[in-house]
Amino acid sequence: MFFTGLLAVIVCVIVQYFALHRAAFGRSMFITFAMFLVGFMISLSPHPVSQILSMVFYVLGWAFLLFVTWYALVRRYKMKKLTNSKS
Repeated sequence: MFFTGLLAVIVCVIVQYFALHRAAFGRSMFITFAMFLVGFMISLSPHPVSQILSMVFYVLGWAFLLFVTWYALVRRYKMKKLTNSKS
């Protein structure tokens, strides 16, 4: 399960790197990894509520990563389509 998640993160990061502007890519990585870091830091607390809150941040981190990757793929497709129609 860990390696599947790691592979998904690597693929998403590569897709975003090639499809997004440098500033947008940096912002996306900052927000995504901040959500994962906050989720991890909250999970260190022994209270049961913190475990639920940690899972919420993990889910939000994955959702944001996958959403921005989808946006990057759509943007790349539109740019490629626009470039092909000009020539």
